[in-house]
This record gives sequence, structure tokens and C-alpha cells, in this order.
Amino acid sequence: MGISDFFSNFKEKQKSRRISRLTSKLCEKYNQDYERYGAADELFEIGTPEAIYGLLKRFSSHVPNVEQDDKEKRYVLGLLLKKGEAVVPPLIEFIKNEEEIVYPLEALNKILGKEKTLEILKDLVTSFSPEYDRDPSKKIEVIKGLSNYELPEIADYILPFLNDPNDDVVLASIVAFRKIYDNLDEERKESIRVKLIEIFLSDEEKPRVERSIIDMFMELKIKVTGYKKSVAEKLNKPYYLDKKGHIKKLGM
Repeated sequence: MGISDFFSNFKEKQKSRRISRLTSKLCEKYNQDYERYGAADELFEIGTPEAIYGLLKRFSSHVPNVEQDDKEKRYVLGLLLKKGEAVVPPLIEFIKNEEEIVYPLEALNKILGKEKTLEILKDLVTSFSPEYDRDPSKKIEVIKGLSNYELPEIADYILPFLNDPNDDVVLASIVAFRKIYDNLDEERKESIRVKLIEIFLSDEEKPRVERSIIDMFMELKIKVTGYKKSVAEKLNKPYYLDKKGHIKKLGM
């Protein structure tokens, strides 16, 4: 190794250590807010992919004051947007590897636009499985993100998560279907309708999920044709089935 290589490696190691210190400072919830802002500004100025990833780590940490926490995260979001497409590679890496992705997805959408962000969301959701996760928040945020697209194919990506063992994931999927249902073709509508009725009629006790399905069927006026007797038997007051197979609520 030549002397120039030695000094080059030394400088890189120094920079890496500095980025690590600044990232720790940025994410320390007991620091003063001005210390965190200062660390964010320094990471922004360094501007390397490693520094940008360190800046993104602020989204994975929380300070006790919720209002202040959101204010600082919005500040970091603003810094990322100033950098533009230069932050995309570390941003995508962060979204794939970390759990807190609400702000990073917002940054990605504003920098790349909806079309390119959709491709990343599709890639993410296909990396998930409808199995137990200790923290399903990332899965839920991706499902929410997909529901913003009025495309029939989106249903195909969300449908498997109606089988997820976590009720919050199932609820997020139902909310997503409520948003996109009217834009779907008849075949997809029928697949979703049947699947939701089967979940409603299952032996598992899932009151929040059952209520969400009832609300969706009432709001979108979806019939329970083919399952009238079973659904009618399971419905409790104030809900009932009318003659056409619509779920209704007494007094409405």
C-alpha cells in the first residue's frame, strides 16, 4: 500500500467514524433538539450514501415529545428533498431494510413520482408473506401505500394478506379494498367478496375484523348472495340481512 492509499483509507475511516457519531447524536432522544438539528445538518453536508443513510435513521428513533419528534422528522424529510435523486439509492436500501418507512415512502414518492414508487412498493410487498411478524407496521404501511393506486392489479398484491394472522394487517387490507373496490373488474370483486364472507363466517373470534367487513359490505352495498343463511345466522343486532342480501343496520 502506497502512502497516498494509506492516507486515503485513513480519511475514509475518519469520515465513517464521524458519520457514526453524528448518527448516534441525531438519534439520541435525550439530546437537546438543537444538537439533533446540528447533527442532521452535518450529515446533509457530508452527503455521501453512508451519511444519507445515517440521516434516514432519524425516522427509526423517537423523542418523548411527539410534536417535536414529528417536527424534526419533517425537517429531515426537507433535507432529503433538497438532495433530490441523489438520495434515492440509500433511501431504497433503508425502505427495504428498516421498519419505520412512512416518511421515507413520502420522500420517495415526492422525488421519483407515483409510477416509480409503485414499482418499489410492488417489489416490497412481494418480499412479505402472510405470516406472523412481531412488528407488522412495515407491512401495513406498504399495503396503505398500494391502496393509493387506482389500478385493478393492486388487488392481487393485497389479497394474500387477508390470510395474515395479525388482525391489524387484515384490517389494513380491508381498508385498502374499500378504497379500490369500485375500480376493480368483476372477477376481482367476486374473489374479494367471497374471501371476506369466508373470513366473516370462520370459527375464529375476530370482532374487529368482522365489524370492518360488515362496514365495507354496508358502505359499498355488496350482497352476500350464496351465503345468505349462514351470514344471517351469524349477524347480531343491530345488523340484519334484507331480502336482496344486503347487510343493514336497524334504525338506518
